[in-house]
Amino acid sequence: MKFLYLLYLVIARLVIDIISTPDDLLTWVTLFFASCAAWWVRKKESKKDD
Repeated sequence: MKFLYLLYLVIARLVIDIISTPDDLLTWVTLFFASCAAWWVRKKESKKDD
């Protein structure tokens, strides 16, 4: 669960970076991978609860 909160903090920071420099491709790619990782962690935790 702590890992998921850390991913949410990373995503929030990346959104702030994108607002300040929207043409930075590396930030967009990092945001995509962080979002995929957060989705994967939530999916894995929901299966663990079943």
